[in-house]
Amino acid sequence: MILHLAACPISGGHFNDIDLDTGPHFKKFFRHYQECSQTEVKSFLALIKEYDFILYQSVSDETQYRGKAGDLYFPSEHLQWWFQPKPETKFICFDEYLQLVGEDEEEELINFFTELGVKDVPRIFFRKLSWQEAHEIQSNWPRSTKGQSWMEKYIHGCKELLETIVDEQNSELSRLVWSQLLKFVKDGYLKDDNYGSRNSVLCVVRGKFWNTQ
Repeated sequence: MILHLAACPISGGHFNDIDLDTGPHFKKFFRHYQECSQTEVKSFLALIKEYDFILYQSVSDETQYRGKAGDLYFPSEHLQWWFQPKPETKFICFDEYLQLVGEDEEEELINFFTELGVKDVPRIFFRKLSWQEAHEIQSNWPRSTKGQSWMEKYIHGCKELLETIVDEQNSELSRLVWSQLLKFVKDGYLKDDNYGSRNSVLCVVRGKFWNTQ
């Protein structure tokens, strides 16, 4: 494992030369992943996932860059339409990697990227709400002697999609969004301890939910 990393010119989480052909280094990482035991795989992935070594590009910029897996998405059709209003979204150059390792390795390649943190569904993020923002939602929050905090839970790209639907009065896009949200519910992607899946998706679309600490 150390030899694999030592062979790659990386510094501070970045490859030193943006023009460097990192294909051979990626193949070493991928082959090591295939050969590792399950225990070794976990430590190996933890070691490399913080490095900017995966090629990606966006709709707004077709230049290829290198980034961390945890910031990237698979370039699937449903993700590309979901992120239409966010053309800066980063998609891995999957076809290039598939050509590099061979089409017979596609399933393992997908598993490798997935375990590194590349997503095939929009990510869910959080932000802390102010007292005023929370009380604009409702005024009778349960009191707590430990103090209260409120968080906003939202799906990456959903806000921009909803704004596009409203601005363009796009009924077709509206149906697609609700279809995807219902799939999230079915798959348990939005399930939260404080809410059932049905309530959770409503809170995500509305953009608000509360949490007492």
